[in-house]
Amino acid sequence: MSNENDIMAELPHYGFVDCITKAFGNNPVFIGIAVGGSYMDGHLDEYSDLDIHLVVEEAFENLKFEEKQALLATLFLPLCCYSNGNDDRVMVCLYDFNPIILHVDWKWQTLKEFEIRVENPKVLFERDYLLSSIMERTDFSYPLPDIHNIEPRFWSWMHYVLSKIGRGELLEANDYLSEVRSCCIGPLILYKNGMSPRRMRHAESLPESEWMLLSESILTEFSLEACFNATTGMIKLYQYLREGYIGEDFQPLFEAESACLRYVVYISRKIKS
Repeated sequence: MSNENDIMAELPHYGFVDCITKAFGNNPVFIGIAVGGSYMDGHLDEYSDLDIHLVVEEAFENLKFEEKQALLATLFLPLCCYSNGNDDRVMVCLYDFNPIILHVDWKWQTLKEFEIRVENPKVLFERDYLLSSIMERTDFSYPLPDIHNIEPRFWSWMHYVLSKIGRGELLEANDYLSEVRSCCIGPLILYKNGMSPRRMRHAESLPESEWMLLSESILTEFSLEACFNATTGMIKLYQYLREGYIGEDFQPLFEAESACLRYVVYISRKIKS
């Protein structure tokens, strides 16, 4: 049986990328192909996904899902394949390279769409320097947390979680807490600490003091009390993170906050009675 070092030395990611480059480099559908993520920045390991940009001619930008799937299947047959619900340009596929299962996000784009990106990926091939020239004249950026958008939703989210705790629906409450942590708290605390605000990615690298605050919003055991404590911990952490945004351009919804904090007390009494 292969040991861990053998697996690391035989990562399928590299051969997969080489195959894509050779197979699609002369295909008229594609203007260029690039790869981002950990492959691009040199931090690839056996647990890494592949983020592949497929830049297509405008004549092929409206290919149907089945047509894209058939084109990709000429290289490797996936275990499963579907369109990402958040961005239907992205196809998610799994490939079996026993013992490793390779996750690949295929992002189909036109040249115009490639201008808006969260990174400068590594170009595998391109026609007439088209991808490289775009990266030279345009900047990339990851969407920053929008406190104006987060503020009203946060208090609504917290009311929802508290109401489910009051009813005793702990699985629903915990699942919602996790989602709020990923889409709201994570981006705020990562950005505050100079990290890319990508949900909870690499949150383990936060300074110890910040990690301790974050840990108070994490469920430690499956009980009403633990779920309630994680919720109040999340509220305190959000209030702390929000302080950095208060100013002329942003004022908290204090009435919503006050009502939600009263509801915290109400639910506390309910679950203790």
